[in-house]
Amino acid sequence: MAKQRSMTVCIHDMAGAVSALKTAREQGCLLILESPPRVAEIQGTAWFLALVDEAKAVVSGVAVQTLVDAGPACALAMDALERGADVVRIDAGMKSAGKLMDIAKAQGARIEIKRKPKR
Repeated sequence: MAKQRSMTVCIHDMAGAVSALKTAREQGCLLILESPPRVAEIQGTAWFLALVDEAKAVVSGVAVQTLVDAGPACALAMDALERGADVVRIDAGMKSAGKLMDIAKAQGARIEIKRKPKR
């Protein structure tokens, strides 16, 4: 079985989300809507996931996954998982990464570790 093509788009607003959904629908690919860095700290997980839900109500017929960047905050990563995020990105040094990965896996989600750039 061939793997479904996907595209990842970082969205900041409704216009960007709708545009990404329309493009993904035209291309017939899975769309991963990614939050801006550390959105959970700045605007909140609920804001980002509501933005995605509103955009999906405007543009239907697209397979969509959400990727929420929680930065270094374990509580915000948990919040994103509890609210239904498909992927939660956390900073590499987070001490609770293993526990978060177990919780995510049990929910059918996953944790992505953000690596610090090498200098």
